[in-house]
Amino acid sequence: MTQRDPVRGALGAGRDATQKAQDNLESLVRDIQKATEDQANQLSSSIQDFVDRSRRNAERLVEVVDREVRAQLASVGVATKADIRRLENRIDALAGPEAKPANKPAAKGAKKAATKTTKASPAGAKVAKKPAKSSARKAPARG
Repeated sequence: MTQRDPVRGALGAGRDATQKAQDNLESLVRDIQKATEDQANQLSSSIQDFVDRSRRNAERLVEVVDREVRAQLASVGVATKADIRRLENRIDALAGPEAKPANKPAAKGAKKAATKTTKASPAGAKVAKKPAKSSARKAPARG
Protein backbone atom coordinates (compact mmCIF):
# COMPACT_ATOMS: atom_id res chain seq x y z
CA MET A 1 0.00 0.00 0.00
CA THR A 2 2.94 2.25 0.26
CA GLN A 3 3.27 2.25 -3.52
CA ARG A 4 -0.30 3.38 -3.97
CA ASP A 5 0.16 6.44 -1.82
CA PRO A 6 2.96 7.89 -4.00
CA VAL A 7 0.91 7.13 -7.15
CA ARG A 8 -2.16 8.74 -5.65
CA GLY A 9 -0.03 11.65 -4.56
CA ALA A 10 1.39 12.01 -8.06
CA LEU A 11 -2.07 11.78 -9.61
CA GLY A 12 -3.40 14.35 -7.16
CA ALA A 13 -0.49 16.66 -7.89
CA GLY A 14 -1.11 16.18 -11.64
CA ARG A 15 -4.79 17.04 -11.21
CA ASP A 16 -3.91 20.12 -9.18
CA ALA A 17 -1.40 21.24 -11.81
CA THR A 18 -3.94 20.64 -14.59
CA GLN A 19 -6.65 22.56 -12.72
CA LYS A 20 -4.26 25.45 -12.05
CA ALA A 21 -3.21 25.53 -15.71
CA GLN A 22 -6.87 25.48 -16.79
CA ASP A 23 -7.71 28.31 -14.36
CA ASN A 24 -4.76 30.34 -15.65
CA LEU A 25 -5.81 29.76 -19.29
CA GLU A 26 -9.42 30.72 -18.55
CA SER A 27 -8.23 33.86 -16.80
CA LEU A 28 -5.98 34.69 -19.78
CA VAL A 29 -8.86 34.17 -22.21
CA ARG A 30 -11.10 36.47 -20.12
CA ASP A 31 -8.37 39.12 -20.05
CA ILE A 32 -7.90 38.87 -23.83
CA GLN A 33 -11.67 39.00 -24.35
CA LYS A 34 -11.96 42.11 -22.14
CA ALA A 35 -9.03 43.78 -23.90
CA THR A 36 -10.59 42.97 -27.28
CA GLU A 37 -13.94 44.44 -26.18
CA ASP A 38 -12.20 47.57 -24.90
CA GLN A 39 -10.33 47.95 -28.19
CA ALA A 40 -13.54 47.37 -30.14
CA ASN A 41 -15.28 50.08 -28.08
CA GLN A 42 -12.36 52.46 -28.59
CA LEU A 43 -12.35 51.72 -32.31
CA SER A 44 -16.11 52.26 -32.52
CA SER A 45 -15.77 55.55 -30.66
CA SER A 46 -12.91 56.63 -32.94
CA ILE A 47 -14.94 55.77 -36.04
CA GLN A 48 -17.92 57.75 -34.75
CA ASP A 49 -15.66 60.73 -33.99
CA PHE A 50 -14.21 60.49 -37.50
CA VAL A 51 -17.67 60.35 -39.10
CA ASP A 52 -18.88 63.33 -37.02
CA ARG A 53 -15.77 65.35 -37.87
CA SER A 54 -16.12 64.47 -41.56
CA ARG A 55 -19.77 65.52 -41.55
CA ARG A 56 -18.92 68.87 -39.91
CA ASN A 57 -16.08 69.44 -42.38
CA ALA A 58 -18.36 68.64 -45.32
CA GLU A 59 -20.97 71.10 -44.03
CA ARG A 60 -18.28 73.78 -43.63
CA LEU A 61 -17.01 73.07 -47.13
CA VAL A 62 -20.51 73.46 -48.57
CA GLU A 63 -20.88 76.78 -46.73
CA VAL A 64 -17.52 78.04 -47.99
CA VAL A 65 -18.26 76.99 -51.59
CA ASP A 66 -21.75 78.52 -51.41
CA ARG A 67 -20.35 81.78 -50.05
CA GLU A 68 -17.64 81.86 -52.72
CA VAL A 69 -20.06 81.12 -55.57
CA ARG A 70 -22.38 83.89 -54.34
CA ALA A 71 -19.45 86.30 -54.10
CA GLN A 72 -18.26 85.43 -57.60
CA LEU A 73 -21.76 85.79 -59.06
CA ALA A 74 -22.18 89.12 -57.29
CA SER A 75 -18.85 90.39 -58.63
CA VAL A 76 -19.84 89.41 -62.18
CA GLY A 77 -23.22 91.08 -61.75
CA VAL A 78 -25.54 88.15 -62.40
CA ALA A 79 -29.12 88.97 -61.45
CA THR A 80 -30.55 86.78 -58.73
CA LYS A 81 -34.10 85.44 -58.61
CA ALA A 82 -34.84 88.01 -55.93
CA ASP A 83 -33.55 90.79 -58.23
CA ILE A 84 -35.75 89.58 -61.08
CA ARG A 85 -38.81 89.29 -58.81
CA ARG A 86 -38.21 92.80 -57.50
CA LEU A 87 -37.95 94.17 -61.05
CA GLU A 88 -41.08 92.30 -62.16
CA ASN A 89 -43.01 93.73 -59.21
CA ARG A 90 -41.74 97.20 -60.03
CA ILE A 91 -42.74 96.82 -63.69
CA ASP A 92 -46.19 95.59 -62.64
CA ALA A 93 -46.56 98.57 -60.30
CA LEU A 94 -45.51 101.02 -63.04
CA ALA A 95 -47.81 99.41 -65.61
CA GLY A 96 -50.78 99.98 -63.35
CA PRO A 97 -53.96 97.94 -62.90
CA GLU A 98 -55.21 98.57 -66.45
CA ALA A 99 -52.31 96.57 -67.84
CA LYS A 100 -53.41 93.48 -65.93
CA PRO A 101 -56.52 91.80 -67.36
CA ALA A 102 -58.87 90.63 -64.65
CA ASN A 103 -59.42 86.83 -64.87
CA LYS A 104 -58.46 86.81 -68.55
CA PRO A 105 -55.65 84.62 -69.80
CA ALA A 106 -53.17 86.56 -71.89
CA ALA A 107 -52.84 85.81 -75.57
CA LYS A 108 -49.85 83.69 -76.50
CA GLY A 109 -48.14 86.45 -78.45
CA ALA A 110 -48.75 88.99 -75.70
CA LYS A 111 -47.34 86.64 -73.10
CA LYS A 112 -44.16 86.09 -75.13
CA ALA A 113 -43.77 89.81 -75.72
CA ALA A 114 -44.28 90.53 -72.02
CA THR A 115 -41.73 87.88 -71.10
CA LYS A 116 -39.17 89.35 -73.46
CA THR A 117 -39.63 92.85 -72.08
CA THR A 118 -39.38 91.82 -68.41
CA LYS A 119 -36.11 89.94 -68.66
CA ALA A 120 -33.42 91.76 -66.75
CA SER A 121 -29.88 91.85 -67.97
CA PRO A 122 -27.15 91.38 -65.38
CA ALA A 123 -26.10 94.56 -63.63
CA GLY A 124 -23.20 96.19 -65.41
CA ALA A 125 -23.54 93.92 -68.44
CA LYS A 126 -22.71 95.52 -71.74
CA VAL A 127 -25.32 95.18 -74.42
CA ALA A 128 -24.00 95.12 -77.93
CA LYS A 129 -25.89 97.44 -80.25
CA LYS A 130 -26.34 96.70 -83.92
CA PRO A 131 -24.68 99.28 -86.09
CA ALA A 132 -27.16 101.51 -87.87
CA LYS A 133 -27.42 100.94 -91.58
CA SER A 134 -26.27 103.96 -93.45
CA SER A 135 -27.90 104.99 -96.68
CA ALA A 136 -24.94 107.19 -97.63
CA ARG A 137 -22.36 105.59 -99.84
CA LYS A 138 -18.69 105.67 -99.08
CA ALA A 139 -16.61 108.01 -101.11
CA PRO A 140 -14.31 106.28 -103.56
CA ALA A 141 -10.73 105.95 -102.44
CA ARG A 142 -8.33 108.41 -103.96
CA GLY A 143 -5.44 106.78 -105.52
